[in-house]
Amino acid sequence: MGDNWGFILAIFVASESTSQYFKNLQRIHQTDLSSNFQLVSDLGLLLTTMVFETLLLLLIPTIIHYKVKGKDLSLWDHFRTTTSPLGIEMLRVIARVIRWGVLFILPGIYKHFRYYLVPYVVMFSEDYQQGKVDALDESERLLKGFATPFFLFIAGEMLLQYLVFSKTDNAIFSQQPVVTVLAGMAKLLYNLFVYTVFYSYFAALLERKRGELAVAI
Repeated sequence: MGDNWGFILAIFVASESTSQYFKNLQRIHQTDLSSNFQLVSDLGLLLTTMVFETLLLLLIPTIIHYKVKGKDLSLWDHFRTTTSPLGIEMLRVIARVIRWGVLFILPGIYKHFRYYLVPYVVMFSEDYQQGKVDALDESERLLKGFATPFFLFIAGEMLLQYLVFSKTDNAIFSQQPVVTVLAGMAKLLYNLFVYTVFYSYFAALLERKRGELAVAI
């Protein structure tokens, strides 16, 4: 397991280094409004953040899941078997959210949150892996009765992240090395906490479903 946490740390360092490159690019060309470097740096920062957040979303719950289950984890084997179905299911999520969003904006946003557990269903639900449930329907089923508090939790988490890190996200290492390092480590620890909570929430809902099925039988 130590190697896997080390892998996350390596991804974090790579992400921070890439972000610092694009932030420096922004600073150097900030007075040249006609320069394409501004657009390149903005897109680079956005893409770096998206890739890093996606990797954390996949890696942290996976490591925790295998540790809780007491199983040996091979990240390569895990993602070799889950990447394809995960990609397909997320495309289905995007298509369905867009469909609802075109008709009704707020219901589209609400649908997005109801499908928030789809990656966890794909990666960790034995029923899904055995073809017994649909990932999107299962995510909605697990959140039935809990969708509103889950929505409020995520909205609150996003607001908290903005309030805490908005002032340090633009820090440049060459100008504020201590602030940059401390802010980066704080954000990594914050993400570790948040994704651990998400996985714990999913595991609790899945256990609740199993309990209801056992009572029904």
